[in-house]
Amino acid sequence: MDGNHKITQTIQFDTKSEAAYYLHSLLAFDWVEEAVITQAKTETVLEEKGETDESENSAVSIVNEDNVLPRYFAKY
Repeated sequence: MDGNHKITQTIQFDTKSEAAYYLHSLLAFDWVEEAVITQAKTETVLEEKGETDESENSAVSIVNEDNVLPRYFAKY
């Protein structure tokens, strides 16, 4: 919270619609005067980083192929 009583937060969601629903929920509170999404971005859940053993690299490759969706980050 800054000096003007403004709160900035970044939250992770599984879908874009969850980020929109969260914004809608914030606006339903009487004590919230204004709420907006100031930034939205996606990131993949698993990325191959650094050196890992062969079985872990294999598991990450299988998971990354088609069945892992990106995570959505929204800044309010």
